[in-house]
Amino acid sequence: METRRFDKGMVIGAVLIGFGALFLLQTFDIIGFMWKAFWALLFLGGAAAFLAVFAADKRQWWALFPTAGLGFVGLTILLPGSGIAGTLLFALLGAAFLTVHVMNRQWVWPIIPGGVLLTLGAVTLFETVTRHWVDGGVIFFFGLALTFAAVWYQALDRKYYSWALIVAAILGIIGMMVLIGSMIGIFFKFVIPVGLILLGVYALTDGRAFKR
Repeated sequence: METRRFDKGMVIGAVLIGFGALFLLQTFDIIGFMWKAFWALLFLGGAAAFLAVFAADKRQWWALFPTAGLGFVGLTILLPGSGIAGTLLFALLGAAFLTVHVMNRQWVWPIIPGGVLLTLGAVTLFETVTRHWVDGGVIFFFGLALTFAAVWYQALDRKYYSWALIVAAILGIIGMMVLIGSMIGIFFKFVIPVGLILLGVYALTDGRAFKR
């Protein structure tokens, strides 16, 4: 019986034809969504693979970072134009660092990059929601203050990490100053103009608009 020899050229040719057909179908908007879904599932599948490496051996904590990166790309493909891409990236990477700390409680160093990344994610989300009406520095400095306070609280030898409380206190004071400045800015942006409008209405109507 004759055995047919494996032809690498046929396989490569078939793969190239398949990719060419997919690109052509996408050009005509026939499978645009399916094509995006394919790439999203590809990246999310890679993220799941690295997560499985970590789940199988908790000592392989490095696998959490490609998990976060690939997961971010996959979710960004599925959720284009959502305006929270930066927040999602910071949140995933921050969660990866904090997971490293949870798995190795004697390590407090992951709290710092984890807290900083989560703080940056909160700042981007906050400024997106408030449209920059309130200074994002308030969230930034308070978030960093909580981060260093958490470093001291989670340390096995808190006396050795007492410096973290000093840093947290300084950042908290700066955050309070930024908050006060932000509140003053809101006062000038909204309260004073509204007050001027009300005074103008009062003057135009000789006070009748405010009488029952």
